[in-house]
Amino acid sequence: MNENPDAPEPTESAAPKKPKFTLTQLLVLIAVVSVLLAMLTTAAYKPREKALRSSCLGNLKQIGLSIRLYSGDNKERFPTDALGTTLGSFALLTNNFQTSYMKWVCPSDRGITPGATNRPWTRKNLSYAYGGFGLTESVQPDTPLACDRTSGDVTGATPYVNNKWTHKSEGGNVLYADGHVGWTKELAVPMYRGKNP
Repeated sequence: MNENPDAPEPTESAAPKKPKFTLTQLLVLIAVVSVLLAMLTTAAYKPREKALRSSCLGNLKQIGLSIRLYSGDNKERFPTDALGTTLGSFALLTNNFQTSYMKWVCPSDRGITPGATNRPWTRKNLSYAYGGFGLTESVQPDTPLACDRTSGDVTGATPYVNNKWTHKSEGGNVLYADGHVGWTKELAVPMYRGKNP
């Protein structure tokens, strides 16, 4: 029998308590999860960017085909508008040679919306720069005709100023006169003239 009648009977709550997470352990757990998420995000970025580069390459190939069709109908001259600008020269290709407005936007180029028949060509709906002004089919096959975004003011005193690639600073796709498209890491593509948007 119980010697002290006023003493409470032992209950399950009197059993030893299991230790809870301490603040330090919780912070370590959060840090580990954060590092794992950062690693996964970085690992997922590279394949996605490669896919976007491939799509961009396809766009430039389509633009190259349109340029070839145009030159076939125009005494082997590449498109050049009266002002010698990318915007006007590319506009010559859109309606006559079946190049969709979506082909003028690189999927890696954030903030660019495709053009439309009721919208003028601007920097806001074009991802590519053009340098085939005044050239003909007889140029060297490795002459760059178009590339991702601007290649800087290549004819000016500071050719690398304002050089912007669509694919961050990793480089960009370049369309050459013979129709092939290649990847380059050059800071400024040696375009024929610096008349880019």
